[in-house]
Amino acid sequence: MNRRELVKALSLLPFSGSAAALAPLLAESADLRLIVPSDADYATRRGGFNQRIVRKPAVLALCRSMTGIQRALAFAAESNLKVGIRSGGHCFEGHGLIENGLLLDLSALNTLKRQGDLVDIGPGAKLGGVYQQLAAENRLLPAGSCAGVGVAGLALGGGYGFFARQHGLTSDHLVELDLIDAGGKLHTVRDDDPLLMACRGGGNGQFGAVSRLRFRTHPAPSRFASHRFRFRELTVARAKALAERWCDLVERLPLTSYASFVLNGRTLTVLITDSAAKAPTGFADQLARFGADATETPPVREDLFLAGIQRFSGGTTPMYFKNFSAGYYADWADLARGFEALAALVIEQKPNSILQINSLAGAISTNTVPSAYAHRRMKYLGEFQVYYNSPKQAEPALALTERARQVIEAHWSRHYANYPNDAFQDATRAYYGAQLPRLQQLKRDLDPDRRFAEFSAV
Repeated sequence: MNRRELVKALSLLPFSGSAAALAPLLAESADLRLIVPSDADYATRRGGFNQRIVRKPAVLALCRSMTGIQRALAFAAESNLKVGIRSGGHCFEGHGLIENGLLLDLSALNTLKRQGDLVDIGPGAKLGGVYQQLAAENRLLPAGSCAGVGVAGLALGGGYGFFARQHGLTSDHLVELDLIDAGGKLHTVRDDDPLLMACRGGGNGQFGAVSRLRFRTHPAPSRFASHRFRFRELTVARAKALAERWCDLVERLPLTSYASFVLNGRTLTVLITDSAAKAPTGFADQLARFGADATETPPVREDLFLAGIQRFSGGTTPMYFKNFSAGYYADWADLARGFEALAALVIEQKPNSILQINSLAGAISTNTVPSAYAHRRMKYLGEFQVYYNSPKQAEPALALTERARQVIEAHWSRHYANYPNDAFQDATRAYYGAQLPRLQQLKRDLDPDRRFAEFSAV
């Protein structure tokens, strides 16, 4: 887009500033490209991973540097536009996207540079590439499994996965970051800075745009083993008995292991992984006892580290879905309070849905890193998932997710900020718990005009 076209496009938008005056500021450069609805690539750039979410920003700012972010924010302030921030674009509710505001697209800030056990990563870097680049240097950043997730969104909301029980959350490894506030001021925060604490689990779209994150890494494991068990044609009672058995197994697993309980319709798949240098003593016998009555027990997979985790990297093609937190659970008794009601929706109702429960605890619970993550003592995290193929199927799918939300909120009140549901009651307290007042004060200090329009902003 040339300058004349830019001025014309801006003049059609409800800005308080002068389009002619703003155009020179935003002429395309190495730092920034401004995209408006008349541009050919606007439609393909404005969305995220979840096709259910359709929002149309007035302006999309493709930022290629910290300076580009500052220029875009200056434009937003002059034009009185709210700002959304997208790095990986993987948020379940599309919180980085924005209607009629300015969307900061940070996907081009995707570099990775390692120095010793520290690594600087751009917010737009995605986990698949991060794992691959670090593995080439025999290093590991404990993170999630989905290759298409942006590292900033994951870390700023917490971040767990195969290695969290051994090493802690992704946010626990965040030691420094650069953040640009609504006024364009750069904050480089480290050590005991309250802003760094807030960004460890409470920083997604809240206080500013992050342009660099520095993490502490670990030596990469050499081995990654995965075990699967499938149980078919389940009743609710049978699923409940297996869930209790699974929780008992998780309590006994080594910290190098991760476990998931995935109830998909009437089929349960249990995944157990382990990344110890060799299989822990008694591990195989433990798993054999658990899966003695499984319908199917596929062969154990023994892989090298990178190949092993890449088998669980998920798809990167955008899709229609409604996924959200099904609660944190302190133990089996806590989970059991609402398990039957939730499992009944999955087993007995259409369309097909999934209840996934993931193992936590270990280093997540014992780490003393100051952070805004409020649920360290919880041993399990649930997620409710519904996928569909087109907007025509949305109504029954979303009706089922609303029924699930009601069941969930009737029994559990703690939720993972990275698994949001915009219909949650008192969502920010559910996400941030006792940390909420501190986060709210930081929001007032850094973004008094609430320029950053994150839906669940504190």
